Amino acid sequence: MPLLLDDATDPRVLDPARISRARSLLVLSRDDSANLDIVMAAREANPGIRVVMRLYDDDFAATVSHTLRASYPHAATRSRSVSALAAPSFAAAMMGRHVLGVMPVERGVLLFTVVDVAGHPALEGFSIHEAFKQNEWRVLAVGSSGNSAAYRPESPSDTLGGLYLPRVTGFDWRPPHGRVLRAGDRVVLATTRRGLDILMTGVQPHRTPHFPPAGTEAGDREGRRT
Repeated sequence: MPLLLDDATDPRVLDPARISRARSLLVLSRDDSANLDIVMAAREANPGIRVVMRLYDDDFAATVSHTLRASYPHAATRSRSVSALAAPSFAAAMMGRHVLGVMPVERGVLLFTVVDVAGHPALEGFSIHEAFKQNEWRVLAVGSSGNSAAYRPESPSDTLGGLYLPRVTGFDWRPPHGRVLRAGDRVVLATTRRGLDILMTGVQPHRTPHFPPAGTEAGDREGRRT
């Protein structure tokens, strides 16, 4: 495979790289603005090219993704924020959680983590069906907390690229929904970032109460109570 070493932000460099015939483009430098420049130059030459770019700032990544999708609706665009992908795994590791992998889902991430059931108020004593929290976490597999090697993937890699969940040994990957989680269990969970925060701290994020608008019957009743 030919290798070109040059400034990819220069449209003239993309021509010998045959950008007009390319099906996909990965832009993975550490410079957000340079990555965006490369993608814009590539899209000018090939509007339908599929693009995956690396960006650091999560807000900037979201803005770029929305803008490019609007400008090129018939092309696939994915932007991934390094900080947004790394933060949940780093926080989980600091709290002693074992994170098997991280999967980007649109602007969010889905984490696969291992949790001991013992003493956990959201898990212990609940069936797998009852322990499910929509948009927060789901129990995927159940094993024994006494098996210290049970949750180690057979692959030496601990990233999603080396993770194939059914290869994680020592777990029942098809437990019945009525199976009650006990203190001696260890579970594999798929969680959102918000769900991981709750699992680590046990604290539900504060929600701002919703008051009906004044002038309505419900709002007037609420106003009299307050």
